Amino acid sequence: MSLKLHLGCGSDIKPGWVNIDLDLKNNGTVVHGTDQTTQSINHDLSKGLPIKDLFGQILTGNISHVYSSHFWEHLTPPEGMKLLRECYEKMERGGYFRISLPKTKEAFKAYLEEDYKYFEMLQGWVDSKKDYYEVPAFINFVDVSMHQFGEHKHIIDQDKAIKMLQYVGFTQVAEEEFDPDFDLDNPLRRHFSFYVRGYRL
Repeated sequence: MSLKLHLGCGSDIKPGWVNIDLDLKNNGTVVHGTDQTTQSINHDLSKGLPIKDLFGQILTGNISHVYSSHFWEHLTPPEGMKLLRECYEKMERGGYFRISLPKTKEAFKAYLEEDYKYFEMLQGWVDSKKDYYEVPAFINFVDVSMHQFGEHKHIIDQDKAIKMLQYVGFTQVAEEEFDPDFDLDNPLRRHFSFYVRGYRL
């Protein structure tokens, strides 16, 4: 059976996927009744993929799809490249890797143009972190977009995301539009996200 991996899933458990994250409350459980294609695995992806899935299958050569949303920026550049290579090496031919990441060029452009409206949806979030941003300033919106209160470890824009996938061997790599079959239909997430897909042919 081919596996579909959802890396850095957080609380977004996708039916029919192997959902992997560091702090899942439902670790090691089948989360959709008797559907054994849906799994939830608590694992630190900065150490690479888990060797086996919940049902003991070796994660080698039988991964058909990989999806990740707003997770890769939480890895260091070496961790991210190592995990990306592993995804490529263990993926079936014809499989694909799809990633969603925070927009960067747009945030810098909005800052340079003093476009306060672009960051409007972040206002409440920034206001709630007055212990973090003691001094109010417009640049705080850029900072939270890039660093998310110190949680993000590096910045990836559209150009770099495409080059990363190409570098490890993915082909037909291109930016895509929002896809409700994959991406959280959340106004904040949609406004600040871009999407890239590559294939292993």
